Amino acid sequence: MRSMRARWAIVWVAAVVLASCASDDNGGAESSKSADGTSSVETGGSDPSDPAVSAPPSSSQNPSPTTPDSDLAPETDDTRPGSATAGSDEGVDPYFPASGNGGYDVEHYQLAIDADTDTDGSTKSIDAVATLTITSTDDLASFSLDLEALEVRSVRLGGNDVEFRQRAGEIRITPEQTITANETFDVEVSYDGQPQPKPYGSLGNIGWSSNETSTWVVSEPNGAATWFPSNDQPGDKATFRFEITVPESLEAVANGRMVSDAATGDGRRTWVWDMDAPMATYLATVVIDDLTFDTGEGPDGIRLRDAVPDTLSASYDDFTKLHTDMLEYFTELFGPYPFDEYGIVVVDARLGLALETQTFSVFGSGAISEVILAHELVHQWFGDSVTPVYWRDIWLNEGFATYGQLMWTSEQSGSPGIDESMRRLATGGSGDTSAVVDPGADNLFGSSVYYRGALTLHALRLDIGDDAFFQTVRTWAERYRHANATTDDFIALAEEVSGKQLDELFDAWLSAGPPPRLPN
Repeated sequence: MRSMRARWAIVWVAAVVLASCASDDNGGAESSKSADGTSSVETGGSDPSDPAVSAPPSSSQNPSPTTPDSDLAPETDDTRPGSATAGSDEGVDPYFPASGNGGYDVEHYQLAIDADTDTDGSTKSIDAVATLTITSTDDLASFSLDLEALEVRSVRLGGNDVEFRQRAGEIRITPEQTITANETFDVEVSYDGQPQPKPYGSLGNIGWSSNETSTWVVSEPNGAATWFPSNDQPGDKATFRFEITVPESLEAVANGRMVSDAATGDGRRTWVWDMDAPMATYLATVVIDDLTFDTGEGPDGIRLRDAVPDTLSASYDDFTKLHTDMLEYFTELFGPYPFDEYGIVVVDARLGLALETQTFSVFGSGAISEVILAHELVHQWFGDSVTPVYWRDIWLNEGFATYGQLMWTSEQSGSPGIDESMRRLATGGSGDTSAVVDPGADNLFGSSVYYRGALTLHALRLDIGDDAFFQTVRTWAERYRHANATTDDFIALAEEVSGKQLDELFDAWLSAGPPPRLPN
């Protein structure tokens, strides 16, 4: 998710050699005003002048990943969590019991949102219709969707109006007849109002947000319900289609592939985006602004597109070359890039963060640095394609993204190497000794999740060797591609590939308390 959320993220990142997210002041690059892209966000960086920050150690060693044995990557069953009580308005994740719902899986969201914005992009209100394709996992006499601070006008099921009740962030829907288990059906929710972002600790607001010039969405961990009816929990991934109508003077970007942008005949334009790969709700995004697009082609035909507000376009270089180099490097390490597109969208606001919104990472205007670009890109494999079932396992996102960014930094900077970089991190970390697995809802983005998560991966690499480590990582990305998985799944896979019993290693590194020593 976010590469070092907020202030602390930067501090330890500094210790880890994560660069700071000062506002970039790079030379302007020529770009055109045609679009084909998506966006996502990243968190603020650290102060490179901080004495705790050592120069990024780099590595002359080049890990030699191996191709996963196909015998180790069979088709797997859906690993989404078992449903909560049938029809319950509480999800299965104890960190956020009010988010998510029981008794069903969402297969697809179609979101048609007419955004009443100023001509500069600030949202006044939205008028929307969300159509959800749902498969029941239990018999449902009723069921709930998450939606906050917006008013539902009607709910239709199978084309017919049905009874509903809205209160306390939930829509309780009662069909005329009980829906039987394993039945697939469509629910259409019409709603409107002024989206209200909600505060989330030191991260500030999450969900649908706007200022006087822009509108953007960063929803991790549970802000999706501020702008569309959803089963807002990471274990229920679905495909998405976005139809966003805005004034003709503005652009609207979302996840995935841009299908079309067409004038509606009344001074407005509808932008259509498809996210064909399953996506967790917290990774869905929309950004509305006067945007300039850069497009290109990356390795293996990956469509590259970046979007920057016109007010900032002169301050940012073309990212295409850097994205291409990073994609080539990380594909060698982790296996094929799991999507068809990638790029970043910059928000004209100093959010102090970035988020790996699927295929289109969202960056605050002061959060762009090379290490954060690397961090958010690695998340496309780990967090976006392979997503935790429960928030307790967020280290599988942040540990991998942090380790990946450090491998990139070490490879580029040309001195000590990843081993030295990780030793410096182990001895000069943030002092956070909280657990990596199940850190608690209040410490979900604590520094231990990032830096000790990365150290756990490096300790595993030293223990089982480069060949087995990279085979494990590549098999992990392949076996759980576009699915959900847990820490236990990762440990089992590492033991499967290495042939070693690894409980002691993982217990030592993932539990609370002072971290173990890295082997020499």
